[in-house]
Amino acid sequence: MSAQSIVYRGSWPGKWSDLVSRFCARHELHLETAEGVEEVHEFVNRAFPSCLVLEGTSDTEEAFALCSDLKFDAPFGH
Repeated sequence: MSAQSIVYRGSWPGKWSDLVSRFCARHELHLETAEGVEEVHEFVNRAFPSCLVLEGTSDTEEAFALCSDLKFDAPFGH
Protein backbone atom coordinates (compact mmCIF):
# COMPACT_ATOMS: atom_id res chain seq x y z
CA MET A 1 0.00 0.00 0.00
CA SER A 2 1.47 3.35 -0.97
CA ALA A 3 1.76 6.09 1.59
CA GLN A 4 -0.63 9.03 1.58
CA SER A 5 0.90 12.36 0.71
CA ILE A 6 1.49 15.57 2.58
CA VAL A 7 2.18 18.76 0.62
CA TYR A 8 4.50 21.35 2.13
CA ARG A 9 4.70 24.91 0.78
CA GLY A 10 7.46 27.00 2.29
CA SER A 11 11.22 27.21 2.61
CA TRP A 12 12.85 23.79 2.20
CA PRO A 13 15.10 23.01 3.83
CA GLY A 14 14.15 25.51 6.44
CA LYS A 15 13.06 26.10 9.99
CA TRP A 16 10.31 23.46 9.89
CA SER A 17 12.07 20.78 7.80
CA ASP A 18 12.96 18.49 10.70
CA LEU A 19 9.53 18.72 12.34
CA VAL A 20 7.65 18.07 9.09
CA SER A 21 9.99 15.19 8.16
CA ARG A 22 9.51 13.53 11.56
CA PHE A 23 5.72 13.99 11.34
CA CYS A 24 5.70 12.32 7.92
CA ALA A 25 7.80 9.42 9.13
CA ARG A 26 5.67 8.91 12.23
CA HIS A 27 2.41 8.92 10.24
CA GLU A 28 3.74 7.11 7.15
CA LEU A 29 3.14 10.09 4.86
CA HIS A 30 5.02 10.75 1.64
CA LEU A 31 6.35 14.33 1.65
CA GLU A 32 5.94 16.49 -1.46
CA THR A 33 7.38 20.00 -1.42
CA ALA A 34 5.83 22.66 -3.63
CA GLU A 35 7.85 25.64 -4.75
CA GLY A 36 5.00 27.73 -6.13
CA VAL A 37 1.32 28.43 -5.60
CA GLU A 38 0.34 26.84 -8.92
CA GLU A 39 2.26 23.70 -7.99
CA VAL A 40 0.22 23.43 -4.78
CA HIS A 41 -3.05 23.79 -6.73
CA GLU A 42 -1.98 21.16 -9.26
CA PHE A 43 -0.90 18.66 -6.61
CA VAL A 44 -4.04 19.14 -4.50
CA ASN A 45 -6.30 18.69 -7.52
CA ARG A 46 -4.37 15.68 -8.82
CA ALA A 47 -3.45 13.72 -5.71
CA PHE A 48 -5.83 14.82 -2.92
CA PRO A 49 -3.14 14.83 -0.20
CA SER A 50 -3.91 13.85 3.38
CA CYS A 51 -2.41 17.06 4.69
CA LEU A 52 -1.32 20.46 3.43
CA VAL A 53 1.21 22.53 5.37
CA LEU A 54 1.51 26.20 4.42
CA GLU A 55 4.46 27.81 6.13
CA GLY A 56 3.64 31.49 6.39
CA THR A 57 6.72 32.72 8.23
CA SER A 58 8.27 34.45 5.24
CA ASP A 59 5.07 35.50 3.41
CA THR A 60 1.97 35.40 5.59
CA GLU A 61 -0.25 37.11 3.02
CA GLU A 62 0.60 34.53 0.35
CA ALA A 63 -0.14 31.65 2.73
CA PHE A 64 -3.53 33.13 3.70
CA ALA A 65 -4.40 33.86 0.05
CA LEU A 66 -3.51 30.30 -0.97
CA CYS A 67 -5.55 28.88 1.91
CA SER A 68 -8.52 31.01 0.86
CA ASP A 69 -8.19 29.93 -2.79
CA LEU A 70 -8.01 26.25 -1.86
CA LYS A 71 -11.00 26.53 0.45
CA PHE A 72 -13.21 27.41 -2.50
CA ASP A 73 -11.63 24.91 -4.89
CA ALA A 74 -13.70 21.92 -6.11
CA PRO A 75 -12.00 19.13 -4.08
CA PHE A 76 -13.08 20.85 -0.88
CA GLY A 77 -16.74 20.96 -1.85
CA HIS A 78 -17.25 24.74 -2.12
